[in-house]
Amino acid sequence: MSQDTTRAGGNGEREQLVAGIEQSRQDLVRTVRALSAKVDVPTRVRGRAAEMRERTRPALVYGAAGVCAAAALLALSRRKRS
Repeated sequence: MSQDTTRAGGNGEREQLVAGIEQSRQDLVRTVRALSAKVDVPTRVRGRAAEMRERTRPALVYGAAGVCAAAALLALSRRKRS
């Protein structure tokens, strides 16, 4: 009896079933990739380190420029005194 019902439904039900299976497969692939990324600690550490370097680099450049400017001003002020 179930075979007759399946055949009676035709291609429409089968296409929906195949589409549902394909969607589930794609969801599973995304989930596995997300979990793989979470457990890949060395890659996450490298990414975080690169992010921190990019974020702190401008501060270091501006800090170094500030130190150079202060040193130049100090040298100029000492020169004027002598």
